[in-house]
Amino acid sequence: MSPGSQSGGVVPGRDAGLRVTARVSLLPVDVRRLARDERADFAAFLATLPPRQWDAPTLCAEWRVRDVVAHVVGYDELDARGLLECVGAT
Repeated sequence: MSPGSQSGGVVPGRDAGLRVTARVSLLPVDVRRLARDERADFAAFLATLPPRQWDAPTLCAEWRVRDVVAHVVGYDELDARGLLECVGAT
């Protein structure tokens, strides 16, 4: 009996006839607008956090919520050159 047959599951790479298709959007995407919208949504979410939540632990060892937020938004101000400088590529 092959893996996945007992539970009726699909085993990628083993089940015959399994086809994966991808859809490609032909519509132009304004990445800057998407980034602005995402930042606005994130800021709106952060505004709902009570003060005690900012010091709550996270899944990142030794990081509080405030540390994760600083990490996420800290890179927002960097351009391509700034990112390269951070990784020592310049």
